[in-house]
Amino acid sequence: MTVATALRVLAMEIYAAVSKAQYAASMLALAIQQLRAGSVTLNRDTIGAARTDLRDAHTMLVEHVPRRVAELDPDAPKNLRDMRGASVRLLERLLDQMPDSISDDQLAQHLHDRGVDTALLVGEISETFGQYLAEMQLRVVTTSQQRARINESTIGDLLNQLSNMGTSIELIAINAAIEAARTGPAGAGFAVIAQEVQSLSGQMGSVVSAAQEELRGL
Repeated sequence: MTVATALRVLAMEIYAAVSKAQYAASMLALAIQQLRAGSVTLNRDTIGAARTDLRDAHTMLVEHVPRRVAELDPDAPKNLRDMRGASVRLLERLLDQMPDSISDDQLAQHLHDRGVDTALLVGEISETFGQYLAEMQLRVVTTSQQRARINESTIGDLLNQLSNMGTSIELIAINAAIEAARTGPAGAGFAVIAQEVQSLSGQMGSVVSAAQEELRGL
């Protein structure tokens, strides 16, 4: 798996985690709105799942993402790290209001009583996560382009070497043909070999030219 592909997979993992976190925060905001209206229809399992998804997203952004980025993209720009940090802080603001001592069936009431504005947090989380994911995707594209340029440069160097080799082979074939002519009839077999070598050089030149043309079209 290439670095760009691995980063793309990581970006998809982040997207899945933060999407679940956004949905979870929305569920908590909905539960509080229902509580204010005098009726909570969301059951404790839904609220418990929301808490779990928020924690999972936090763990991914704090532990998994930095480790994988350090492995795959140690030169990642500072703004990408800053956006991840902002996303983590937003999650922590919400998670700090959800201690383990508060059960799932009491969580909505607890958040309501503490005046936690989950609706505002949902908006902030959506905006920050959206910016972070956009920057992550941009980094994937940039890394892919850089890798493509590196590959293009490497291939170009190899083709130049082959072209030089082809030229050298052709010169050897010409010199061999001259020597065969000087030898006379005894050098007839050598002349045939020289012709074959020269033909091979011409074929190599054609292949290199075609490959260089294809490379220019990338």
